Amino acid sequence: AAAADVFILDYTAGRGGIQLPHRMRSADVRAATERGAAFEIPYAPAILDPARRKAMVRTAVELRNACASVRSPRPRIVLSSGTRRTSGGVDAGPMALRTPGDMANVMKVVLGFDDRVAFGAAGEAA
Repeated sequence: AAAADVFILDYTAGRGGIQLPHRMRSADVRAATERGAAFEIPYAPAILDPARRKAMVRTAVELRNACASVRSPRPRIVLSSGTRRTSGGVDAGPMALRTPGDMANVMKVVLGFDDRVAFGAAGEAA
């Protein structure tokens, strides 16, 4: 794990395709953060499959809770559309994308960032 730059939290890989295949622990987040790694939450599966929306929220909350006690350095979180997604065997293309405002809202409401951080991350600096 020392060579990883980004840990993709694939909440479609666990039991039933709607949860992480592992638990998020503060000690693991701290160790990865100290090595300079970031955590990526892909949102496209949640947009394309309603059954996975709850799994994405659960994953984001689990990550937020695991990050709560990690103070220095602060964990880096990436919210992305993920890899190219298909829905029913058809390329979802733009249907799997969201506006920066939508992403800022997810960062604010689900991940608990304040307005400045959420909208700054989804703005021009992103």
